[in-house]
Amino acid sequence: MAKTVLGATTSPVSFPGYPQQENDEAGYWKHTERYWIATGSVSGSLPARHATTNQTGATVTDPDSNTLYCVTRTISAGPAPGISIVELVYTRYPTSYSRKKAEDNPRTVSLRSQEIPIDDERLLTANGGPFSTAQIADAVKAGYKSLPVYSVEYTYTDGDANFTWSQANIIASLQVTGTPTGMSSATASKWRLTGREISEREDLTVITSHWEYMPSGFVPILA
Repeated sequence: MAKTVLGATTSPVSFPGYPQQENDEAGYWKHTERYWIATGSVSGSLPARHATTNQTGATVTDPDSNTLYCVTRTISAGPAPGISIVELVYTRYPTSYSRKKAEDNPRTVSLRSQEIPIDDERLLTANGGPFSTAQIADAVKAGYKSLPVYSVEYTYTDGDANFTWSQANIIASLQVTGTPTGMSSATASKWRLTGREISEREDLTVITSHWEYMPSGFVPILA
């Protein structure tokens, strides 16, 4: 095996096998640059924190064509005086942003229907149902034994780099009405936040919020 000899040079020289790209279990890419350079030339080669270019000025991207950001810069002494070794790590999101989004902010919608007995008071608009008293009376005359109630669930995934694991943050705004994040032209009184899934990653906390829609609107349970 050939031995790598590090000589003093004013331009960055990449180590064999670099750059490297690694995909983690969550699907995030990490790009690593490792090179040697004359100690006096380190500052001139070093990209700024959160730069999208490497030591040669090339834009760093992952195999999915996403631009990556420099999140770690490490400088160590080389094997001889006057030589330094530099390692740069790039990821999808700058780690010091106070607010970060999860991968493409995925959104989903589920629509379902359920047959409710026609004498069930949940059908009434006064109780949050979709039918007026007159409509139910007409359905009874027509021979209906039940009526369908449709539900809509909307989920939105976002990320918060500064999330604190406290009871207040975990249950914040649950069961209150409001406008779902990521949705345009929504009527706040007709949407209710019914649940959250919160998971911790290395650089941010991913939060998936579940919203329920009711055509007749909701009465807020909590202030």
